[in-house]
Amino acid sequence: MITTKDITKSAIFVGLISIAAQITIPLPYVPFTLQVFALSLSAYLLTQKQILLTLTVYIVLGVVGFPIFAGLSSGLMKPTVGFILGFLPFTLLLKKSKILALSVLYIIGLSGLTLYFYYVLNINMPVQKIIFTYGIIFIPTDLIAIFLAELTAKRRFN
Repeated sequence: MITTKDITKSAIFVGLISIAAQITIPLPYVPFTLQVFALSLSAYLLTQKQILLTLTVYIVLGVVGFPIFAGLSSGLMKPTVGFILGFLPFTLLLKKSKILALSVLYIIGLSGLTLYFYYVLNINMPVQKIIFTYGIIFIPTDLIAIFLAELTAKRRFN
């Protein structure tokens, strides 16, 4: 059963993730968005049920047209569709294993990107190039975001 507390916490985190997706810190070669930080914070502060509710609402709102994905975008026909769909398993797995959570996020995300390049843009880019260009380069900033979220959750709420 979903309680009022679950709905309230989930609504707050849908808003937090939506706002964080719009905040980008420009770094050389890799833009650092606060989206992974907000997702990670939700993983550390919410229950599994609240995470499921939060990410389901976030994804559905974005898919039906609310501009809440990064860059005030929405919809599924975009290069980041795999990452957006990977947010839910990433968030559910993060407390168990950071490596597993990031691996699942990147497997789903880069698979979606590969399919987008091939079927939407008609670009047959080698998988190795996609992994190095759109995957490995983001790992350090994602690890920093995860670490900062874990630190924030422990210091503020424990």
